[in-house]
Amino acid sequence: MRDIDVVAQGETVTVGANTKMGRMPAFAGLAKATGGLYVEDQQGMTIDEALVKAGLDYDVEAHDAPSVDVLGEDGFHRVSHPGWKMNVARHADGTYTPVGMTKGRYQIVQNAEAYAFAEIILGEGGANVAAAGQYGSPMGSRTYLALMLDPFDVAGDKHQMYVTILNSHDGTTGLEAMLAPIRLSCTNQTTATFGRKALNRISLRHTKSIDGRIEEARSVLGLAARWEENFKKAADILLDTPMTVPQFQQFTERVLWAKPKDPEAKRSNTVHTNRVTDLTALFANASTNEFGRGTRYAAYNAVTEYLDWTAPVRGADSPEVARYTRTLDGTKDGMKALAFHRLLPESARV
Repeated sequence: MRDIDVVAQGETVTVGANTKMGRMPAFAGLAKATGGLYVEDQQGMTIDEALVKAGLDYDVEAHDAPSVDVLGEDGFHRVSHPGWKMNVARHADGTYTPVGMTKGRYQIVQNAEAYAFAEIILGEGGANVAAAGQYGSPMGSRTYLALMLDPFDVAGDKHQMYVTILNSHDGTTGLEAMLAPIRLSCTNQTTATFGRKALNRISLRHTKSIDGRIEEARSVLGLAARWEENFKKAADILLDTPMTVPQFQQFTERVLWAKPKDPEAKRSNTVHTNRVTDLTALFANASTNEFGRGTRYAAYNAVTEYLDWTAPVRGADSPEVARYTRTLDGTKDGMKALAFHRLLPESARV
């Protein structure tokens, strides 16, 4: 890990990133791409200060969705949106920007309220602010705050634990916390689940009381501790379980992704072949998988690296933003967790 400089919000900050591979954790990459804040090992920064520097210090107001006049063959028609609200951010400089449309009894959770309990994590968990930013369409419809906790390793393979707290103003998600353990040699965002008590994501309650905030903070810290303990035990098992290249190929093309049934479906077969080829190269040859080469641990990391950095991305945003958004939203979490689960011997599965 080396330090590089990135300009964010008009200032230069030090960023810990895998510069050799041009990679950053998803929350850092999005902060960079959207003008948010990313600092590593920042001491003493409060949550409020982070929100101000990232441009998230605004209040969201709900207004009745405006009606529009649509020109038809027989003249103009008024189209209304009964029951819908347009959520608008009111910035400190007096400007307004849209941040989403919601319907029904949706309750706005202000950014400052959503992340207030994280101040307790900074105090109790020894965490530091890692990133704050916004994304989505429209920009600002989704916001996040990432905290850096303590590092850990698997038999010497170093990881850095982060917790990302997500909030939305368009009703797509509630307030939630996501564990983002980053494997430093490849900047993969590790995902695995261990029963109901050690998931990667949990829903949080919106609470204004200090007691409620303390409870939520401790639940997040407890989740991180339980997950880390389970992951290290399971990863040790994967490290002790050999896997050959042919076995890995069979695993990816038959267990994780089914081979297309129609041999004449050229596009599907090409996609499948390319995916297996890319995955096999990561497992057998990539420098990022030198640690644990020839084991199921390397197989899991090859799948995770493929999903984070190699698998094609689609969407209206730039490929960079689309890739980081996909990781932050957890679009590939299910496949990562499935790979981890199926690589473990049946006796070790939870």
